[in-house]
Amino acid sequence: MLILVYTVNTVMLSVFGQTLSFGKNRSVSSVLCNLLFLHGLLPFCNNNVMLGGWYIGATIILYTLTPMIVASLRRCKHREVFFVLTSASTMMLRKILWIVFGDGFAMNGFSYYVFLVHYPSYLLGIILFSDFSESKLSSDQVKQCRPAGIALYAVAFTCFFSGKRLYSSWITALATYLVLYWMLSKDACHSENLTGRILIRIGRNSYCIFLIHGFFAYSFVKLVQSLCALRGIDARTIPFFIALMPAVVFLSCAGGVLLRWTIQRLTQFVHKRIEPT
Repeated sequence: MLILVYTVNTVMLSVFGQTLSFGKNRSVSSVLCNLLFLHGLLPFCNNNVMLGGWYIGATIILYTLTPMIVASLRRCKHREVFFVLTSASTMMLRKILWIVFGDGFAMNGFSYYVFLVHYPSYLLGIILFSDFSESKLSSDQVKQCRPAGIALYAVAFTCFFSGKRLYSSWITALATYLVLYWMLSKDACHSENLTGRILIRIGRNSYCIFLIHGFFAYSFVKLVQSLCALRGIDARTIPFFIALMPAVVFLSCAGGVLLRWTIQRLTQFVHKRIEPT
């Protein structure tokens, strides 16, 4: 995908003078860092070579840290204390790096995209999975999780559209943790439950949606705005997230199609490999 995006963007830059939203960095060193998944550590090439490249860079680092995180959680008696201490440490480290490197650390939005910011969200997911798999969820202790989670979503929504993206990220993670904790403890994520079926479907399609969202979502918003303009409606009066809704629906469907196509191809490949034996 990186090679494809690089080629398309190079052609677009040569012909039209613009690229697919991102991808304006053409340097060999930046492309090489992306190919080796080192760009999550380097601000100059983190999100201007590949669409959504920051996500892959941050994810690779978090995956690499996962064995150490899991081992530490198993040794720690109080996971809440582990979460607070390590999350606070990552935020302190982020602040120190920003002070040391200044504007260089903020290049290409790196101060937000860096894995240190997303570590708390990732850790909450690991803790939730551990508690669920070890049957440590208690429905008696989480009666306030659902209303608290919904309230936090409202706070995160306000923070995001007021420009406080960093706080919105943390609050959204905590809200999701609380709501999912409540749903799992209540068995509301079971496949026989309507909400559970919806969540399972989103989960199965999520990575396929991620693979294609960067190429279509922004274009869909532009299309919606253009259609509004044809109808004499000022597109600037329509919030971005509302214009994005058609793209979300389309990508959910497209993600499901891509998922089924991938499974079929993998199944055919496996069958061809095992048939001779």
